[in-house]
Amino acid sequence: MQNYDKYLTNLRTAQAEGVETLNQQYTQALDSIESRAENASEAWHRAWSKTFDVDNIKDFYSVSEGLADVFGTLVKTIGGLPGLLGIVALIMRQRILPTGLQIKTFVKDTFNSMTHEGRVKSI
Repeated sequence: MQNYDKYLTNLRTAQAEGVETLNQQYTQALDSIESRAENASEAWHRAWSKTFDVDNIKDFYSVSEGLADVFGTLVKTIGGLPGLLGIVALIMRQRILPTGLQIKTFVKDTFNSMTHEGRVKSI
């Protein structure tokens, strides 16, 4: 009987220490960076969910999904990334290259007008 009492006493002590240890670990976890980041994230989530109507948020996500589907289909139709890069190159060739040539001509003319020979030619 004495051994049983000693066993119960040890068990109760271990349980009390275990609860205390768990409480300390829980307090440390609440004070951690991850916990604070998660709490902040949840607070922002609650704030935004109260700011916007749920139906508006659903509509926004539906429109976003539709746009992504259209873009995905378009990219697939033009041949994936190589096709997309080809279109970008074509746009650059048609719009950016002429502008670059205009800038080059402007800089050349400006530089020439600063020289004596360039001023003589312009007279």
